[in-house]
Amino acid sequence: MNTSLSYLLFAQGFIIFLILMMVAGLWINFLNSRKAYLAIACAAGLVESIRQIPDLMLSLYPDSITYYFLSITLQFSALLVLLSSLIMMKSKLNSKNLWLILLPIICFLSSVAYQVLVEPPASVASWYLLSISIYIVLSMIIWHAWQIGTGLSPARIFLVATSMALLAIRIALPAMQLDELFYLTYYAASLIFPLMLAAINLAEVEYTNKTVQLLLADRTQSEKDLQFILDHSLDVILMADKIGLILTWNKRAEAKFGYTASQTIGKMHMDELFAVNYWQKNIKDSEEFISKMAHTQGNIFAVAVRTKTVIHNQKYYNIYVLRDASDLENPNSAMSSTKETLSTSPS
Repeated sequence: MNTSLSYLLFAQGFIIFLILMMVAGLWINFLNSRKAYLAIACAAGLVESIRQIPDLMLSLYPDSITYYFLSITLQFSALLVLLSSLIMMKSKLNSKNLWLILLPIICFLSSVAYQVLVEPPASVASWYLLSISIYIVLSMIIWHAWQIGTGLSPARIFLVATSMALLAIRIALPAMQLDELFYLTYYAASLIFPLMLAAINLAEVEYTNKTVQLLLADRTQSEKDLQFILDHSLDVILMADKIGLILTWNKRAEAKFGYTASQTIGKMHMDELFAVNYWQKNIKDSEEFISKMAHTQGNIFAVAVRTKTVIHNQKYYNIYVLRDASDLENPNSAMSSTKETLSTSPS
């Protein structure tokens, strides 16, 4: 008896441990995303872990009607809460979804009332009658599990497979004899529930990864669009950090100065583009001026320079708009045009 009890305690304790591990993972995801369905899935796991206690007592006292009803009620409740989680994964609870939840509840309460008032659960038929509502909930779980992903999504396949396996085992259990095969099948069913919770966790990870990929794709496309604009701008538009180190380069700048992006970004200062150091020409904090710049081949040309300092994420950046002024009789007209370019561009 002591050996049997130790075995049962170890088995039930291990199952509870697995369930709580899955609940912990779901709860961490909930804290990060604040998605209600993850918290509901945690509640399902807690109910299932509590169910292991009357199941343990039922193993010791197999004729106890009280533990029997308590066990099957908690089993039904855990699956129903899990179904609610899957429903909320795709949409909010509405009147249609509430009916999907109320239907198995009505069925379960009716079967319990029949067992209590008419025929106590003493046969295989009565056990099947009491389990009908569980079969309904599991069938709904399979259906909603199929809706959580697209294609051959691992979470989708994993959750559908585990739900179908649990349904098959629950259908087979009432017809089995109370022997070693029965308990082996029972513990297999108990181990499936934490796997279902793991599948929901996996679904959230897949959704997060997909969202990140879409955001990265949008950002990449935005960067390509911005680079296209800079490459074909009438003016050379550059950005440098607080000390003047060049941070951006484009085809327009490459054509104007002869340097490539690999030669300039993070390696050259803005001063190096000028024929003379423009900070030595009594300009100091001026935001606009006329100066001379040089091509790598030695050609020197006049430019109208417009600068602006911006702060982003507590970092200072200097934006330069450079317009060729070598072919203009009045350099001030180039400066006026450059002002218009910077003032009309989004900050």
